Amino acid sequence: MRILGIDPGVAIVGFGLIESERGAVRMLQYGAVNTSAGMPLATRLVQIEQDLTQLIQQFKPDEIAIEELFFSKNITTGIAVAHGRGVILCTAEKLGVPIYEYTPMQVKQAVVGYGGAGMWSSLVAADEGGSEVVILEKAPVEGGGNSRIVLKLKKHLAPIKVAVIPLKKNNEQIMAKCHEIKQNLLKLGIGRVALENTGNIGKAYRRHDEIGTPLCLTVDFETIENQPESVTVRDRDTMEQTRVNIADLPNYLREYFL
Repeated sequence: MRILGIDPGVAIVGFGLIESERGAVRMLQYGAVNTSAGMPLATRLVQIEQDLTQLIQQFKPDEIAIEELFFSKNITTGIAVAHGRGVILCTAEKLGVPIYEYTPMQVKQAVVGYGGAGMWSSLVAADEGGSEVVILEKAPVEGGGNSRIVLKLKKHLAPIKVAVIPLKKNNEQIMAKCHEIKQNLLKLGIGRVALENTGNIGKAYRRHDEIGTPLCLTVDFETIENQPESVTVRDRDTMEQTRVNIADLPNYLREYFL
């Protein structure tokens, strides 16, 4: 039996596909459907429907498991998630795939044996061998009392391998270069590459730290004004930033991931 698990949302719809046979469970695929914050909500919902339809038709799951809607203090976020969840339910129903819904408490109970577990204790992931790896750590930020949350996935487990981030999202040259870099990186076959156009470098870094993206590439004015063209490569775990020529990116990324 193939089961497609879905974590509903609008900006990111996470998914994981497993196969269960005679008591043995193995992971087949995982990843995320991403939509850009700059697009209208209706357009993002259409993209979710199209991508999910393609996903279901490609992997042909026997059933779908989805988290029941949970409203926290942020009602606005909950409403947005409800839009995405509705599209997911409708798409699955149209394609004739049975849907099973679970509360966060039920999921935690199944994973760690305690429904009231906090997020810190229940965030784990399985690699291809089925072993459990710790993937979350809390590190202090210099000069303040806040915390930096890092989802320390192994490189091969990260849903998004590289995020391409423009310094200015309203600069046409920078955005054009971001799109060009993204398309070229996709050809390397290293995995999913995301274009993050929030327009705020700090927020973009924090977001991708939290979802486990190993590398972020920043395209800035130096990229488009100087020769040879280069970008800033930021490592998730060390936070070190290195200037790399765009022409050298393929070899740099192959060595990093492979």
